[in-house]
Amino acid sequence: KLLCYLFAKSSQEGGGGDDSHAASSLCRMMLLSSSDKFCGMAPNALQHSLLLRDLVRYVPSSSSAVSATTTTTTTTTPADVLSIHFLPTIINHLSNVPGGGMPPSVASYTIIPVLNELFPLQYIHRVRKRDIQDSMDTAFLLAKKSLFCTDEHRRCVAVKMLVSLLGVVLLHINTNKNVDYYDGEDGPGGGNGRIMMRLLDEIRGYLRRSLTQHQLSVRMQTYDSLISLLEPVELNDESLEGADSVPTSPMPPSLATG
Repeated sequence: KLLCYLFAKSSQEGGGGDDSHAASSLCRMMLLSSSDKFCGMAPNALQHSLLLRDLVRYVPSSSSAVSATTTTTTTTTPADVLSIHFLPTIINHLSNVPGGGMPPSVASYTIIPVLNELFPLQYIHRVRKRDIQDSMDTAFLLAKKSLFCTDEHRRCVAVKMLVSLLGVVLLHINTNKNVDYYDGEDGPGGGNGRIMMRLLDEIRGYLRRSLTQHQLSVRMQTYDSLISLLEPVELNDESLEGADSVPTSPMPPSLATG
């Protein structure tokens, strides 16, 4: 918690918001010091990587500041700073998965969940679409490399990353519903829309490939990741009418949270 406080304090003193000076040298030093541990096969690599998850979840108590002349409230959290300034750096950590420098557990339990939180923030902060696309292309390339590893745990990491990117592409499409994604370069979608559709097709192709892997764990990870991507559907009383086979008892807490 102390490191999260120092990170937030340093980023706010550097300018905060979308200012490039917000990414201070102290923030970079803290991230690099942590990555040296979990990208260097340290015995406690997973514990060192949890700093990233703590930063994404940390909300400074003094993050909201109201000036004397305006009622506008500005909020800058470590997650905002990470999404704007450090997302490419975090994505590049995945290059250590196929190379053997990063334990698969670090990528599964820390890096990929953190990316799931940071990618949507880029749309909130209106990061340039070209920068978002470059980050996605890099992550997709690293996921493909991991998918061809012989170790099944690294293949499972690749599957989780592919499904994560699938969610980002769908988010991009849903936030641009008025764009014709099959337009030409001069149309409202420009070249970016067609690139996103091509990326969507490639991701689906590699996920189909994952479902034909001979390792059971890779196939199961593909199904689990796709299921977790779906939004939970709430059933009302009307939808249950005439469905005698549907139990009326509440769902057990273990299944509801699973």
